[in-house]
Amino acid sequence: MIEKYFRDGIRFKWNAPAALHQPMDGSVVDNTGTTSPMIYDGLESQLIDPHLRIFNVSTIGLTMRMHIQHVWLDYSLGRTSKCPIGPYDILTGFMSGCFIVRWTDRGVRYVGHVRACRHD
Repeated sequence: MIEKYFRDGIRFKWNAPAALHQPMDGSVVDNTGTTSPMIYDGLESQLIDPHLRIFNVSTIGLTMRMHIQHVWLDYSLGRTSKCPIGPYDILTGFMSGCFIVRWTDRGVRYVGHVRACRHD
């Protein structure tokens, strides 16, 4: 699970994909598969809690410039983006009151990012 890598002082290079701008029609749409690489980029000594023992990142499986495997689930305004659940971690954002849901359809398990639009 990807969360084992997220510790104080561990630095990654990564850019979140942009939100998709499509018709706000409430559709359930397949994920585009646009996933930015996430790469381990070393330790940031200023962010490590001085009261904690500095650990060797190899104990959690990290090596310099290692790619962290994941899939990005789209943020699509006024739609629900869906992605089949598989042997990979799924990240999504941006979170602005969205629901993250999971369901099974014809034997396939999915996770979805429900981004409703608000009309004032």
